[in-house]
Order: sequence, then C-alpha cells, then structure tokens
Amino acid sequence: MRLKEKIVILVASALLSLAAFSLIAGPSVDMMKLGKKAGYEMIASYLAKADVAHVTP
Repeated sequence: MRLKEKIVILVASALLSLAAFSLIAGPSVDMMKLGKKAGYEMIASYLAKADVAHVTP
C-alpha cells in the first residue's frame, strides 16, 4: 500500500472511533447524573420512590 492509502485509512479509523465513542458516551451521562442524585441508594429503589412521589399529590 502507498503512503496516501495508509493515511486515508488512519484518518477514517480515527473519525469512526470518535463518532462511535460519542454515541456510546451520550446516554451514560444521564445515568451518571441519576447515580449521583441517588447517592448510595439502589437506583431501582430511588426511581420507584421518585415515581410514587410524582404520582401522589
């Protein structure tokens, strides 16, 4: 392979890696915020309490 082909492959793989990381990291930010709000409580218990508090006036 020539040098130009190697550079094109390297740039394409770098862009693909960055795009894939952005897709993976996006939803995990919300999960980390939820975990910080819940503290040491289990996430399922925290969400159940939050759901009940939202339904009852």
